[in-house]
Amino acid sequence: MGVPGLGATLHILFREWLDRNGVDYKQVKFVETPFPQMNDILKAGTVDVVISADPMTTRIVQAKTGTVFSYFIQEFPEGMPTSIYVTTRKWAEANPAAIKAFREAIAESAAFAISNPEAAKLAVGEYLKYPSEILANVYLPPVVAEVTPERLDTWIQIMLRQELLSRKPDPAAFIAH
Repeated sequence: MGVPGLGATLHILFREWLDRNGVDYKQVKFVETPFPQMNDILKAGTVDVVISADPMTTRIVQAKTGTVFSYFIQEFPEGMPTSIYVTTRKWAEANPAAIKAFREAIAESAAFAISNPEAAKLAVGEYLKYPSEILANVYLPPVVAEVTPERLDTWIQIMLRQELLSRKPDPAAFIAH
């Protein structure tokens, strides 16, 4: 199975999905497969499966190289963060106004994306340089702006099960106040 990064979000989540569906992920061989090369690597038969995201998934399907067998991320709790912005505690404590403004900007952009999905797709295309024919079919996941200790705890539990953490940290300790 090709994943965009060993130990990265999609790799960890897919291993969890396999486990929840009765498959021992330790018996699966994962190889790092960069997003832009997934279609070609799958087409060449170098891997049997790729764990992808749009717009690469859409390109793979449109090229008839492969088909989607699961939108597995949709099976995880709604609001589970898949992207988290991180800084040092020292910087966060020295810049509470910047943290507040950043959170407000994220909340504003999330509200915009929810109420204007087509405009959000155009923004994605503009900044990531995706062609319009790909953007037309891109799936934008539900947007959640606030990271809570409960939402982080979902990740902590998964990482503990996969032995990526040796002890359970306090999820609230990771959120700047």
